[in-house]
Amino acid sequence: MADSALDRPRPGIFPNFRDLIRTDEDARNIAIITVAFALVVASVYLVGWIAWQTFGLAAGSPAGLVHSVYDRWDVLNYELIAHNGYGSARHYPAWFPPEPVVMRLAIWLQLSPLYAATAVVLALALASCVMLYLLTRLDHGPEQSRDASLLLLVYPASLFLFIPYNEAFLVFATVTAFYFARQRMWPLAGLMAGLASGTRMPGLIVGVGIAVEYAHSLDWDWRRVRADALWLGLAPLGLLLYMTYLYFAFDDPLAWYHRFREIPHLETLPVRSGPIHFIPSLIDDIRTIWITHSTNEWISNVSGLAGLVYWLCALVLMIWLRLRPSYIAFSVLIMGPALDYGRLDAFNRYTLPAFPMFIAFAVLIQRYPIMRAPYIAMSLGLLYLTGGLFAVFYLPG
Repeated sequence: MADSALDRPRPGIFPNFRDLIRTDEDARNIAIITVAFALVVASVYLVGWIAWQTFGLAAGSPAGLVHSVYDRWDVLNYELIAHNGYGSARHYPAWFPPEPVVMRLAIWLQLSPLYAATAVVLALALASCVMLYLLTRLDHGPEQSRDASLLLLVYPASLFLFIPYNEAFLVFATVTAFYFARQRMWPLAGLMAGLASGTRMPGLIVGVGIAVEYAHSLDWDWRRVRADALWLGLAPLGLLLYMTYLYFAFDDPLAWYHRFREIPHLETLPVRSGPIHFIPSLIDDIRTIWITHSTNEWISNVSGLAGLVYWLCALVLMIWLRLRPSYIAFSVLIMGPALDYGRLDAFNRYTLPAFPMFIAFAVLIQRYPIMRAPYIAMSLGLLYLTGGLFAVFYLPG
């Protein structure tokens, strides 16, 4: 796809934020996205609270909504790391530092670490939706751009943008890095890619994606490479800083990877991970859906399988619509860690940063408007189901 008029590079190193919203329609759409965000988040928390109260897992009230409804799974690990440090349990280095740092800062400021972390991720989630609108707007009209943001908002795995997980940091850094790359602001693109690499392992792929965008901006002519390409070297900065800490703390800069592999999981069938065995391992996980006696494993694998199918459909759609090469390359490569992992559980969270999926489906909806209402209704229903299951101690996605 050729660069549009809106895709022309902006002068200077830093963006002029007054130019980001160019028309009254853009302002209205961002207002719609903001209102929709508030309504969706409020309703997701309400659904979680109702599910938690209905099943009577613990006594509680709306005043303790965050603590009682979504203080689960990784959120607990982040809290314990913030209070006790990475050395307090062997597997803690597997959890990257953005959330523990925010919670630790909140403790230092004598604030609730969970509430502070929730406020930060909600702000980042809203910013991600707005940045996705601005990014999509470079190639498409305001309606497609608005729909892309709304599709991200109601994506079932977007629950993890609304609660204290690292996903909000990763998605915001990813979309913003690509936006700056599209505007040829390579220092900021490199910095945001560096932030992404320090949030979760898939964040490393953001640097590869903006490198492809850089090559595209030069019409794939290596002779036109300039000194500004050096800014792309910032992409692994976040991970390198974390590895430096792990080296001095544990004498193992790869402790985040080694400890991740040691975390126990529900396994009806053994996992065969790696670049050769990921296909038979995923097939085994699909088989597990029919033979497992664990409800949690069944939910995790079913939701992961749904995420895999969605990603594959989106990939075909991206190629058919001829989205930008950097978008397609990034969407393929971002799934590398999940495939290497060889498991369906958590697969939805791996797909979440693949923002081109939402652009592709938004374009498709624009071509076939009859799909819009059923698509959003089904996705929103699955988001509520995800929130309800998470509240009662299941882990979908």
